[in-house]
Amino acid sequence: MVIDTGGLGLTSLPISGLKLIIGSMSTNYCATMEKMFILNPSFMLNTSWSIIKGFIDPESVEKI
Repeated sequence: MVIDTGGLGLTSLPISGLKLIIGSMSTNYCATMEKMFILNPSFMLNTSWSIIKGFIDPESVEKI
């Protein structure tokens, strides 16, 4: 999966759309995603990720 966040700030990310996509992926393709690439992350997205990844399974973090 590839997500391009170029030009998006933390406040302009479509959170409801991302939740829907992630929920659908985890329900329908549980444990089958090899890697997720996030292109052009903003400073705020990188900072948020630094905090969020502490709450996620290390094996999942390795895939992102």
